[in-house]
Amino acid sequence: MSRLSIAAITVTALSAALLVAGCGGGGGSYYYGENDYPQYRYLSLYLRVEKPNGDPLGGATVTIEGEEVDGLTASRWYQVGSEGPSSWRGWLYNWAVGDFQVLINREGQVKSLTVRVARDGWGADSAEVKVRDADPDRVYVRVIFVLGVDNAAAGRTPSPEYLRPGADPRKV
Repeated sequence: MSRLSIAAITVTALSAALLVAGCGGGGGSYYYGENDYPQYRYLSLYLRVEKPNGDPLGGATVTIEGEEVDGLTASRWYQVGSEGPSSWRGWLYNWAVGDFQVLINREGQVKSLTVRVARDGWGADSAEVKVRDADPDRVYVRVIFVLGVDNAAAGRTPSPEYLRPGADPRKV
């Protein structure tokens, strides 16, 4: 076999190996398939924290899993706009976080996050927000909290409302 033939076979073999294995050139992107873990879900959370008369309660601290997140509640209402789901446009809130990252470590996992609001003189309340492996990459959640009343005695608990665009209805 000639040197030219050996060189051609070697180049072809190397090209095929690179094509199959990838060159690892640091392009920075990798497609994560459905079964690759860990995975992230992104939570867009809107809170309406209000007084018993329905006015916004500003200055309340918001924690998720015990960690303070994104400042205090506002003393005025904002409306969900183009950044949120179209079916929620116009909904009033006074605290929001757009990209709270939730780590999913294994298939079928459900993460339960405690969202707590509190303000001195007004009390505190909490809600459990669930983010699941079966959820799409982005999950929208809105919750109404009323501080200044004994919600437990009245049998009221904040109930999260979810919007999971593109979720597989068989897994919801």
